[in-house]
Amino acid sequence: MLDTLTSAELEAIASEPYEPRGILHSEMALIIHICRRLGIEVVIESGRARGQSTYMLAKYLPDAVIYSVELRNHPDEAIARERLAGFGNIGLYSGDGAVMVPKLTGRDSESDPSRTAILLDGPKGAAAVSILEECFQYPHVLAGFIHDMRRLDHGQPSPHRADAIARLPNHAFSDDPRIVSAASWMDATIIATGGPAGPAHEAVFGSYGPTVGVFLNQHQG
Repeated sequence: MLDTLTSAELEAIASEPYEPRGILHSEMALIIHICRRLGIEVVIESGRARGQSTYMLAKYLPDAVIYSVELRNHPDEAIARERLAGFGNIGLYSGDGAVMVPKLTGRDSESDPSRTAILLDGPKGAAAVSILEECFQYPHVLAGFIHDMRRLDHGQPSPHRADAIARLPNHAFSDDPRIVSAASWMDATIIATGGPAGPAHEAVFGSYGPTVGVFLNQHQG
């Protein structure tokens, strides 16, 4: 299922350090796989925190350029910048992702647009869906990913997930049993240290982990 990644790469991803509130290793492997499958050249990310996903994208998509936006002025930012300092394919930005992500998406759209993916981990929910809809007006944006798309919100079906399904018809989710079956082994260390995945998490949130929503642009060229 994750056939663009070698066995050695999957093992390497599973062995990477994990930062609190970051995207699970299995979820990152899915994102990286789809970016490789689509030949993505640029990833625009919003919600950097400690740089977990930024680090993984830069390392496992070395030929892509990663633009990362973070709104908060928080101690996590210093941790992120230290983790990411050795990469030459990352551009770090400060600002509101709702403004910055569409701006970064559109700035080269008329010249020679690169095959682009969007990763949203802040803003979340309906706000993230709106950002992705705006970015999908550009045909060179081939895919988008939204984190924290669990099935349940406070014990009820998540309105954010329902909103995403209604507004972005070409979708899949990382809590799909086939994906969990193929990739959950990658999160063993995270689960062992109390991370947000596995049966205990699913009992509360209805999903194996925080859950990445995967959306393909129906307007792509």
